[in-house]
Amino acid sequence: MELNCLNLSSQPQSEPTQQLQTTFMIIRVIFALTCICANFLLIRVFCKFSNLRTASNLILVSLCIADCLIAMTFILDIIHWALKKGDNDKLTSILCQINANLTLSITTVIVLHLTLISVERFIAVKFPLRYNSILTNHRALLASVVLWVSTVLVTVVIPQALNLEKNGASTGNIKRGLHPCSRACAFKFLGKYVIFLTTLMVITLLITLFCHGYIFAVSYKHRKQIRRQNNLSRAATIKEELKSARVIFLVVATNLLGFVPLFTFLTLRCSGKLADDNNHNRRRYTMQIKRIVYISAMGLNAICTPFIYGFKNQQFKTALLRMVKCT
Repeated sequence: MELNCLNLSSQPQSEPTQQLQTTFMIIRVIFALTCICANFLLIRVFCKFSNLRTASNLILVSLCIADCLIAMTFILDIIHWALKKGDNDKLTSILCQINANLTLSITTVIVLHLTLISVERFIAVKFPLRYNSILTNHRALLASVVLWVSTVLVTVVIPQALNLEKNGASTGNIKRGLHPCSRACAFKFLGKYVIFLTTLMVITLLITLFCHGYIFAVSYKHRKQIRRQNNLSRAATIKEELKSARVIFLVVATNLLGFVPLFTFLTLRCSGKLADDNNHNRRRYTMQIKRIVYISAMGLNAICTPFIYGFKNQQFKTALLRMVKCT
């Protein structure tokens, strides 16, 4: 059944029970505090120790900044929840729009950063002798800035300029589908910009899969070399390279897997499978699932990068211990 977005937006939104809503808010607070503290530590260590200021780590720190913005969405959610208890409908609506815009921008910039990290690892494996000349710190910084600027253009500036925030097949409906403060309806038709945005995300995911597929192929070849390697120093170097590649893969894989339920849920809603209708119980059930999927996806992405890289990367782990001990 084709749904009318305008009618849906004018209807009161179904809310979970007070106890469940309080639980959602407490989880958001925990994720926000953990996200800010963990990512700040990683950024602080990167800035303090000069040996960590490499091109690879610079891109990773840029990803940590994006993760910190996830904490901002949780903080805005808490403010939105507090304002809904009073008579602040206009302000809560504005906060909801800001948070929906921020959510789409964050998810896009994180996926693009994961692709950039994958390409960086591909260059390191494919051109090990020329890596330092191909990817300098200046180029890595420039690439990160380009990703941030292009994300703002694609998700915020261009949709506003082309008036694509209306109901139906638009980026506005994607934003409503991503964030739980509002409801999305089924697409009446696929807009050109929606197709463009979807194609962009699919291409970045394919690039990521190709890069890591190549890295795994090279890793398999290196494992075979290690088994028959007589040069112990060379074998140790290869093992260290493989360990570093595995850590990067864990970061990329965990972030991408965290988005899978959210994007699947968004696709089902926008295709009409889980879109809102006039059935109160079904609408309430759908919104509760959306909140759980959203908090899980964003929360996992917010904390997995600093925890995995902080504990698995030996250089960062050593630097963190040194900073904690104030040496």
